[in-house]
Amino acid sequence: MTGEGFDGLEMGGIYCISTHGCIERKVDQHYFKQGLEEFIEKLKPKKVLVHGEMPEDIFRKYIDKAEIVHYPSYTSRVFAKVRYGNRD
Repeated sequence: MTGEGFDGLEMGGIYCISTHGCIERKVDQHYFKQGLEEFIEKLKPKKVLVHGEMPEDIFRKYIDKAEIVHYPSYTSRVFAKVRYGNRD
């Protein structure tokens, strides 16, 4: 990868990324992992806000490189309520 996708973005910033619909298949996970690694290495973000699923096998190696905050998607929150009951 050449990193042009990150031109103009500030190093050490706070960024939001989404896995929603991006990691369903193995091939999708492969490309997501490549992009995530390039993103972390090039921008060295201070904080990453993750919308959607946050699989440990994808994000584990970056826990010590940035503060990572998980925001489950609306869909996953709805399914959790169905699965575990509405416990608001």
